[in-house]
Amino acid sequence: MFSKRAITIFAAAVVTALTLGTLSACEPQGKAVGSTGRAGDIIHDGIDINDIHLLVIGSKLAALDGEVMKHCKTSKLSASYVPLSNVVNPNEAAQQAIRAASEQPVSLILIDALDVTGVDDLHNDNDQPNIKENNKLNNSTRNKQNE
Repeated sequence: MFSKRAITIFAAAVVTALTLGTLSACEPQGKAVGSTGRAGDIIHDGIDINDIHLLVIGSKLAALDGEVMKHCKTSKLSASYVPLSNVVNPNEAAQQAIRAASEQPVSLILIDALDVTGVDDLHNDNDQPNIKENNKLNNSTRNKQNE
């Protein structure tokens, strides 16, 4: 009646159809097989050293800066360096570097050998705020922000 080959092909077709039919029962409506319908959990293990980026604002002495940068390199810290030695106005260069860094993904700003000798005393002899000097500082800051 039917040949062995026809029976084998028919049996294979039936098994395939049944297998595909059972898979469709596992599939969520409108979703792919295996989709849970939510995003997986994100595992955080803390801050990696590769996530940290330093901005090193140098001093007037390049030798001090070289030591800091050497330690950054041996610690495998990513660091950008702004040299202030041999600069006409190091304070202005440092301020520009900090402004630029505020627009970049910098983790930490390190100011090497901060020079504050150009700032007048903001307190008088009685340790009261020196209003004249504070107003002068506030006005100069306000003028720079408006530029």
